[in-house]
Amino acid sequence: MISIIALTEDWLLSARLAKICSDFGCNLIMPGADQIHEVCQNNCSGIIIFDLTAQAEQFIEIGSSINKICPVMILGVTDNNIKTVRNQAIENGFQMVFTKRGFIRNLALIIKQRIQNEPGN
Repeated sequence: MISIIALTEDWLLSARLAKICSDFGCNLIMPGADQIHEVCQNNCSGIIIFDLTAQAEQFIEIGSSINKICPVMILGVTDNNIKTVRNQAIENGFQMVFTKRGFIRNLALIIKQRIQNEPGN
């Protein structure tokens, strides 16, 4: 079972994540930013989702440090397609950055692909 770790305060995004995780049998973890490193060390496979809307700089820095210690897929979401935030996130180890709308549309596909790439599948 893969874990989806999400740092967001967006209730709509959280609800959609909970539904998709339930559908695919994934473990959804929603820690605070101060707990993310510990959570990632215990769940080193899966997907981390950072909501870059409000705290882009801090979350990009956290994502970059996690990328160095854990082979996890790191994704960012934003309210708008802000090119500078997107580029900075990609340069710091994020695999993809989506608008929230695009992310919600593609979330099921992303999880399916990650499950298929898990060892033993």
